[in-house]
Amino acid sequence: MANPTGKQALVLFLIVFMVLMIRSEARVHRKELDSRQLLREMGYTGSKLEYHRRISLLNSDIDRVSPGGPDPEHHSHSPGKAQCLTCIPI
Repeated sequence: MANPTGKQALVLFLIVFMVLMIRSEARVHRKELDSRQLLREMGYTGSKLEYHRRISLLNSDIDRVSPGGPDPEHHSHSPGKAQCLTCIPI
């Protein structure tokens, strides 16, 4: 085999480059973050976290109101042409 041509050298370079990229991607490890550690790094101390936890537990007995269902005024009329994009006329 004589000297490689430009195309052969380019193909060889691309293959080596792709192999190196794939191997380097495999080395990246995802660091698991602990939420408490992250909060401490943001300036929250253990006492502040405990205070906010207690406050949230004390406020948990407050009645929370959720909507009763679909609005009857909103659903009382049939959709017009501009409102119904999936309606197929028969």
